[in-house]
Order: sequence, then structure tokens, then C-alpha cells
Amino acid sequence: MVGVYAAFGMVLAAIPPMITEVRTDLDMGRGAMGLALGAWTAIYIVTASPAGRIVDRLGIKTALTLGGLSLVASSLLRSFAVGPISLWLTIAIMGIGGPLVSASAPTLCGQWFVADNERELAMSTYNLGPGIGSLLTLFATNSILLPWLGDWRTVLRFEAGVALAATLIWFVVAQRAPEQPAKRPERSTVSMVETSKALLASADVRHVLILGALTFFVGHSLNNWLIDAVTERASVTATAASNWVSIVGVAGMGLLFLLPRLTNRFGRPALLIAAWAAVITGILMVGFGSGAVAIGGIIPTALRSVMIPLILITLMEADGVDESNIGAANGLWFSCAQVGAVAGPFLVGVLADSSAGFTGAMTMLAIVAGVAALKINRHQPAATLQSR
Repeated sequence: MVGVYAAFGMVLAAIPPMITEVRTDLDMGRGAMGLALGAWTAIYIVTASPAGRIVDRLGIKTALTLGGLSLVASSLLRSFAVGPISLWLTIAIMGIGGPLVSASAPTLCGQWFVADNERELAMSTYNLGPGIGSLLTLFATNSILLPWLGDWRTVLRFEAGVALAATLIWFVVAQRAPEQPAKRPERSTVSMVETSKALLASADVRHVLILGALTFFVGHSLNNWLIDAVTERASVTATAASNWVSIVGVAGMGLLFLLPRLTNRFGRPALLIAAWAAVITGILMVGFGSGAVAIGGIIPTALRSVMIPLILITLMEADGVDESNIGAANGLWFSCAQVGAVAGPFLVGVLADSSAGFTGAMTMLAIVAGVAALKINRHQPAATLQSR
């Protein structure tokens, strides 16, 4: 599972390190590129919720295999893009099968790990996957892959091969895994619409859905534009900026194991608010700083890595979510969260191309992050962000 999710992170991070080369080759502005980079998330909005139900019905083995194959297709086909429209369409393919990956991983954690400490460790472990894939891609693209393979199109084809290998390994390993967890949830006969309505009736679930959209707005914007922003604000090469983001990202992966363990001591709301405060600080350093200050701003943004696992654990504990609908709940969450993932990169690209530049774009991200932190602070019903 971690290998397929690493391929997910690799495909997701494939273009940002090469964004200048791709924009130049396809004659695209930052706004158009931001729109293309968000193509898969636009499709995700429609497909994520059904994907959760598909995971519940087909099982994790089959669903995750199909999701991995969609990553292969997206990476391979986008290497043949000839303009903004074809790039958008090929990136959008990731939004068709990608939700099966996103929904399968937390569903496995929720079904197979019952104790709080085991579940939090499992959530942190599987979230290493996209982090590993993204960081290796950011580090290797400009330093190794582009010089070795020659151009961005060949790099994408090579990465499609890596994604295919990861998917095949999962398929083989999954055949030896137990068919179902020891505690098997009953198959739900309730329709997807009725399941979604029941979930949305919970105030806790609605809160987590909104928080997901705000988190993805900021997180996906930074994933896609942080390298370009640091390159411009710090006056360094794209390779140097990619390396700095990669190094800091490794620290962020370490935080996945450190911070969730502190929930019993400080509470989940406090940890999330502290993480948002750090991310806001880093965003403002990149947006308003220059040289070493802009580079230093990368460091606090690493704390965004802990937000998604903490929020997904909150979703699993929300009123109205149980073992019978946990896949549907995860699918609904990703569907709503991707609204932010679509809007964020596009708006950052538009603002960065305007007179406001990356200073204006980072200011917008800081404001959205501040809204998320305030929402966490104000929402305190019994079943929401409190550790159990």
C-alpha cells in the first residue's frame, strides 16, 4: 500500500520541479499551468465520494490496484501533451482512479487497526508514502533525471514505469494478504446518496469536510508553487529550491511520527493550531522575504505534513462514522477537500502572474490558513477534534 501511495506522490510532484521547462515548451502562463495542475483534483470532486463506496464494495486489494493503474496512465499520457488542453486532460486522468488510492489507505487503517495508538501509527506510516514519492521526485528530477533522460517528457515516461512496478508489487503482495480484516464491517445496502446525507447530518463531519477543503487549498498550492516561489523570491535556481524543499520535506516526514504521538498530552486541536501557526509563518517568510529569509520560510511549512492524518483520524471518530461507512466517509472527505485543491493552485498561479506576484499569492494563502486555524479553535463538540 505504501508503495502505491509513493507512486501517487511521485506522479503528483512530477511537473512542479520542471514547471519552467513545461510552461516554455507548451507556451503556458502561470494561470493556465495552475489550472492544468489542478485538473485531477477537479475530477476528484466528482469521483472521490463514489470511490469510497467502491472501496467498501470491491475491497481494498482490487480498488488499490485499479487506482495504481490510473497513475500509470496519467503519467504516461501527459508526456504526450501538446498544449494546455491536452495537458489538462491527461492530468485529469489521475482524478478518475486516484480516489481509489486515497480512499483505500485510510479505510485499511480504520478497518485493520482498532486501538487509538495503532491507528495513529498506521495513519502516519501510510502517509509516508506520498511524502517519499514526492520528495524523491523533487530531489531527483533536476539533479538526476533531467540530465540523464534529457527532457521532461522522457522523465514522465520513466516515472510511469516506476508507478507500474509499484502497482504490480502491490498486486502480487495483496494476493497473500488475508481476504478481510478480523473484524469485518457489514456490507451496506444503503445507497450512496442516502449514505452521504446521513454523514452530512453530523455537525462533526461537516466541520471536518470544511477543514479539509481549507487544508487542501493551502497544501496543494504549496506543493505546486513553493519551488517556483522560492526560486523567484530567493533568486536561486530551480534545482537549489527543489533541494531545499526536499530536505525540509524529510523533516516533515519525521514529524508524522512525532506529533501524532503528542495528541494525548496536548490534544488534537492544539497540535493542529500550532501546525497552522508555523505554516502561516513560513508562507509569509517566502512571500515577503528574500534570499535566506525566503529559503528559511520553507522550514515551518513542513508542519503541513501532519495535518491530513490528524484530520482523517478526526473524521474516523466523528459522530455518524462507523466501520460500515468509513470508506464512504473518506471518499466524501476527499471529494470536498479537492474543492480547495482545485481553487488553490489556480488562484496562486493567477496572482503570481499579476502585479501582486508571489507576495500577493502567499498573502492569500496565509489568510486561508488563518481561517482554518480559527475554525479549529471555535469548533469544540464532544466527538470532533478531541483525542479519545
